[in-house]
Amino acid sequence: VETLQPKVKQLAEVLSLESACETETDFMQIVAAAHQQMSELTEEVVELLGHPPLEEEQAYSNLLADATRLRTSVDNFLSQSSSPEPTNPSTSSAPKAKPQQTKSTETTTSPTSAPQSPASKNSSVDFETQLTLMIGHCRSRRQPVSLVVFEMSGQSANDAQSRPVVGQVLDLASRKLDVPDRICEVEGVCRRVFVLPACDRHEAVRLSEEMLERIERMARRLEDKGTVLEFTTSAGVASVALPPKNFPPQDLLDTAGRCLSAAQSSDASVVKSLEIY
Repeated sequence: VETLQPKVKQLAEVLSLESACETETDFMQIVAAAHQQMSELTEEVVELLGHPPLEEEQAYSNLLADATRLRTSVDNFLSQSSSPEPTNPSTSSAPKAKPQQTKSTETTTSPTSAPQSPASKNSSVDFETQLTLMIGHCRSRRQPVSLVVFEMSGQSANDAQSRPVVGQVLDLASRKLDVPDRICEVEGVCRRVFVLPACDRHEAVRLSEEMLERIERMARRLEDKGTVLEFTTSAGVASVALPPKNFPPQDLLDTAGRCLSAAQSSDASVVKSLEIY
């Protein structure tokens, strides 16, 4: 809106048309007022609901928290947009974007992907929050979403000396998992959890099998160089074709965990999957 408002005014002058811009209407203020009324309405609705049943209290609490964060984010954006420009252009510089760095979670982006929400770029946001945001993003775009858990087990994975090498192999194979906006959660040296947006069950299984093959090839190359690793890589995949409203993210985690347990019971490097309906 901030970008289009002056362009509309210029086009109206060129075409000799009357527009709302001639009345000095500030469309940014209209947007700000709309967001404020939406957040206030949400708070009022939650207030009028009184005391919901115990099983729904968390959902209503999350709704109120989301409304509060939305209102804060809009206020911060508008305050930045309305700040005066630097008086000396030669001394001003655009802020450089800092790469996302987290202790245990990484997110990949592509040039064609939609902008992420501020929460998904914050290193302090935990994995479950990022998973919730990604599920909401896929639901709004009517896309599937899959969650994959990889775990390497066996003698080398349990050996103190070989365990770091096994973890490095898993990390190298993970980097070749080419899915835009994927999220990777590191759970220990030999376990990784991936959230794959816009990937259905079949695509997630195919990517998982390719990753298992890459790990096997890396292990064979290490063996040729004298480093023998004895391990088994298992993968559990949980997918939902179209996340419904209020879809619980824990369902993906639990289902993928059950599939991983089934894969590990086979004593071979396999992928097990389930789709949630």
